[in-house]
Amino acid sequence: MTLALALAAVESSVQRFIFISSIGVNGAETFDVPFTPADAAAPHSPYAVSKYEAETGLKKLAKQRGLDVVIIRPTAYTKRCVSSRY
Repeated sequence: MTLALALAAVESSVQRFIFISSIGVNGAETFDVPFTPADAAAPHSPYAVSKYEAETGLKKLAKQRGLDVVIIRPTAYTKRCVSSRY
């Protein structure tokens, strides 16, 4: 679905495609060290795998068709992640 949308964007002369991915592409834990863009992907769930596959396809499309692709991996906070003071 993501790649079809990006291809349609290219065919409509869109110059930049912004993709909201998932921090899950980096893995389940940071082990007290923040993730960096240089870290190897380690998707930990089917959802994260699908996001990683979309990222990979978008990068390939960017090279082939000259599309400027921006990939954002926002963090997610759940009740389990936030201290009880909130």
